[in-house]
Amino acid sequence: MTGKKLLFLLCILLLSNLYSQGGKVGIDTSSPHQKTVLDIVSKTNNTGVLFPRLTTSNIASIGPTIGDSVVDGLWVYNTDTKCYNYWAAAPQNQWLEICGRPLNSVPGTATLNCTGASSTGTAVSQQPANGVSVTVPYTAGNGGAYPAQNINSTGVTGLTASIPAGNFTNGSGNLVFSVAGTPASSGTAIFTINMGGSSCSVNVNVNINPGQATLNCGSATTTGTLVMNSTANGVSFTIPYTAGNGGPYAGQNITSTGVSGLTANIAAGSFNTGSGSITYTVSGTPASAGTASFIVNIGGSACTVNFPVIAGFSLSKLKILALGASPYSVDNGGNGGLGTAMYSTNNFGPSGTVKTIGSWDVTRRNVTSGNVSDLNTAGYKMLIVGYAYDVSSSSDANLILNFINNGGTVLWFTETRGTYTVQLLNSIVAGSVSLGDWSDCTAVNSSTDGTLLGDFGDARGKIFGNDACIARDLRGSYNANLIDILSRSASSNNPVAFKSKANEFYWFGDGGMSVYINSAPPVNSNSYPWLLDGNKRPVLGQWGSPLRTNVSNSVMLMNIIAKALKNAQ
Repeated sequence: MTGKKLLFLLCILLLSNLYSQGGKVGIDTSSPHQKTVLDIVSKTNNTGVLFPRLTTSNIASIGPTIGDSVVDGLWVYNTDTKCYNYWAAAPQNQWLEICGRPLNSVPGTATLNCTGASSTGTAVSQQPANGVSVTVPYTAGNGGAYPAQNINSTGVTGLTASIPAGNFTNGSGNLVFSVAGTPASSGTAIFTINMGGSSCSVNVNVNINPGQATLNCGSATTTGTLVMNSTANGVSFTIPYTAGNGGPYAGQNITSTGVSGLTANIAAGSFNTGSGSITYTVSGTPASAGTASFIVNIGGSACTVNFPVIAGFSLSKLKILALGASPYSVDNGGNGGLGTAMYSTNNFGPSGTVKTIGSWDVTRRNVTSGNVSDLNTAGYKMLIVGYAYDVSSSSDANLILNFINNGGTVLWFTETRGTYTVQLLNSIVAGSVSLGDWSDCTAVNSSTDGTLLGDFGDARGKIFGNDACIARDLRGSYNANLIDILSRSASSNNPVAFKSKANEFYWFGDGGMSVYINSAPPVNSNSYPWLLDGNKRPVLGQWGSPLRTNVSNSVMLMNIIAKALKNAQ
């Protein structure tokens, strides 16, 4: 030790009133207390002791080693919090604080105004609150102190509103509570505050946790066909997604670009947790051919779905085999009502009721049996069987069943009831039926079945006209769960028309239902129940003797053909 340092220490000892007694040290006292190692006395009774004064960051920088018992009880004064801090060794291993109320403090009082409370930040269900606080104004503050509080929410649980100890302002002021925690649900979190002799409740709105997912538009699939200048019907697209969080999404209406005139709609719903898909329904009328694009932005993910719009449904894609005697099948001209309507461009054409391009691909065989050997090999999509075709063998019945089960559409109105025709029907209805005589001139259609509704009109609840008032009805036992009854005899209530629920097989009991008188209704006769207007368009009209209104034969069959055409695209 240098001479200067030694001299400095001697000066300190000489100038201080430092006493030692039995291992105890006293400052300004010669008799330190027996229970102390250091006893400091203020000789003038107006002085104190100053410990090291550090900021919070200064204190953190001391960094005692976890488990170091040597510094257990290390004492400093925190100038940020105005509290004494001390280091507590194991098991705490952390800085603790000692805070007191102001000397001669007065309990605080104030009148809270919870109705004037405001909140900052947004609370979201099932997400930790971040930057959320509530400010409660008050009046009549007395400047007194209030203690720290932690208030748990009710209503929506999981949140806590906290405020440190402090003092009310004299007069008016604000209390600011910080909100922490994770709300368990959406709705209203309620905090009941009781401070300064006043109590009230503050509501904090908790928003729904928005749905999140990653869309995969590249794997989107489409249903239906969009045709220029034709109202979209049964058209939709489905987008798969991954990383769904189970949260909700809002309903959307997305306007198409590229080809205008369309809107993709989805109702509000929720994503799955993980993978799933969302489906948009497309409505409207496309203004042109081309590509309609829909920019989808949902669940925090965005992508584009492109949907082709064609100039018209291609007639040639519905390859038809037409059997039966003339003019009862697809026969154009004369009394052939079905062919007359099908080949009219007012019905199927660029400007027709159903917008189409190209020409029909119809193989017409004017036969009353057989001639179905190529049904499943020649690319046919539809089989039309008119009067008076009868299935001539079990093998032919099986060929027709295979065609039906493989997705083909069959429109059957032969009026025959041979052994193999009935065998075919029994295979479809899973029963033991026979074909009886339907002698009413009319039958009443179902009022609810959607099969009767289509591009050419609504035949629900309308009339099925029976040519010459003699045809067939369905009798015996059948599985009613397998067929939709489209029309029933008014007198017997037996079915005279049905559709298979499992596939596209349509049976009508009247072989003459498509016979056409070649003029617009009314038709004052019990024959020629196929009604077309002056432009060869199907109509609900007057027919029979006496006249019946809303006879719907042409509307029913043309709706079925239009549906088959669209399915074939």
